[in-house]
Amino acid sequence: MDSIRRSIGLKIVLSLIAILLITSAMLQWVVTREFKESQLESGKKHLQMLSESVFQTVRGAMNLGDPVVVEETLKKAGEIKGVKKLTIYKSPQVIELFNLQNTGTISQEVAGVFKNSKQETLISDGGHALKILSPLVATQECMACHTNAKVGDVLGVMDLEYSLADLENDIAAMMTKTVLTMIAGAIFTIIFLMLILRRIIGTPLKELLERVKDLAGGEGDLTSRVSVNSKDELGEIASNINLFIEKIQQVIVTVLATASDSKEIASVLSKHATALQSSTVTQSIKVDESKKLTELVEKDLDRSEEYSIQTAEEMLTSYQTLEKMVSSLDRVVEDILMASRRELDTSAKVVTTAQQTVEIKQILTIIRDIADQTNLLALNAAIEAARAGEHGRGFAVVADEVRKLAERTQKSLSEIDATVNVVVQSVEDVSQTMHENAEWINGVSVEATLVKDQADTTKNTNKETSEIAKKASMEVVAIGQRTKELMQMMTETSSLASENEQIANELQQIAGKLDAVTHELTEELSAFKV
Repeated sequence: MDSIRRSIGLKIVLSLIAILLITSAMLQWVVTREFKESQLESGKKHLQMLSESVFQTVRGAMNLGDPVVVEETLKKAGEIKGVKKLTIYKSPQVIELFNLQNTGTISQEVAGVFKNSKQETLISDGGHALKILSPLVATQECMACHTNAKVGDVLGVMDLEYSLADLENDIAAMMTKTVLTMIAGAIFTIIFLMLILRRIIGTPLKELLERVKDLAGGEGDLTSRVSVNSKDELGEIASNINLFIEKIQQVIVTVLATASDSKEIASVLSKHATALQSSTVTQSIKVDESKKLTELVEKDLDRSEEYSIQTAEEMLTSYQTLEKMVSSLDRVVEDILMASRRELDTSAKVVTTAQQTVEIKQILTIIRDIADQTNLLALNAAIEAARAGEHGRGFAVVADEVRKLAERTQKSLSEIDATVNVVVQSVEDVSQTMHENAEWINGVSVEATLVKDQADTTKNTNKETSEIAKKASMEVVAIGQRTKELMQMMTETSSLASENEQIANELQQIAGKLDAVTHELTEELSAFKV
């Protein structure tokens, strides 16, 4: 964090230095340009005055008509400080009149002055000198000597070249002072700005970084706040960070409370799962007992069927066998009564099993509500983690795992609910069938008693009794078939009981996983001080 703070300060200082350097360079360029233009204008004015002075002096010497005086005047004028060159270009009329030696080819600028009789000011020597070309126009006074000319003719051109070296040296010295003054001012400005920035930005930024560092790698104290008293952007950032810390604090408090509730819910779910498992085991035992009892009934019915057939055949062949039939009927009646009682007991147990299955559905409803609440809490936690951005990424992973667990729980509950519904329906069907069987067995018992009474009171009804025995045999066969169906239902009920036991185990595992996730979430969040 210190390197970041130093990097920001370094960037600001470098930016200020760059701005000052660019500004200084632009200012220096503008000042230099203005100085040069001022130098050029000053040089032009100075050259103009010097040219006028030299021109008047030369014209005066020329008016004397003495070439020696003219040459001496030109020599002295050329020795004036700053004069780089002084030359008089003579016109062809002058050369011809005084029989002078031709000075050679003249420049285009000089020829132009001869032609248009106008003074020209030129820049020469790469801008380090000024040149003024002044025409020597013939006046009335000149006509005394220049007989071959007329007034207004250009008798010559004075070429005066003035050096700007002295002015350039003065300007260079002034520019040096200006640059040094600007550098000193820039250094002073940078130092002053660094002190101001350190006070305005450095101190609040340090406070902000220390608080963020404490949140990121310290004790995670969410009760503390960033203290920045300024009302600028840093103060606004600090205020927003404080709001963010407050929101995180509220989220952590809410999640901790939710985690505590989830832990209690997981405990309740585990207890219900344990109770469901115990009930399922008991149900499985009862179903096995009912199955064994039904097997016994089936065997008894098989024997009754054999006895009925045998009695009917013997009644057709021998009267003496009627006594045996009566005895057999007595045993059958007793067995049927016992089977009826057992059937009623089994039916009551099956009804109890159905009631317990309904209780299982109620427990599943509670578990589904718990899963929905867990899913909602995971969704809220994911939303708050998304708002937290980078700091909430780890919390978002935990929230996503809780959400997935809730989804798996809901899926398992849907499967369990469907299975329990099937079990409830099957148990109700078995209960109804067993109740009908009990009533029918009671009816058979009554009929068997009537047969026994009729056998005791009359033996003449042997044929009728034989028919009744046949009918009874057929009914026993039907009962045997129904008993087999009941056996199949009991087998299915036993299978469903095993599945319920497995579901109860899975619910217990889910409760354990939910408790572990809640414990892990609580440990993660306990790192924050709220």
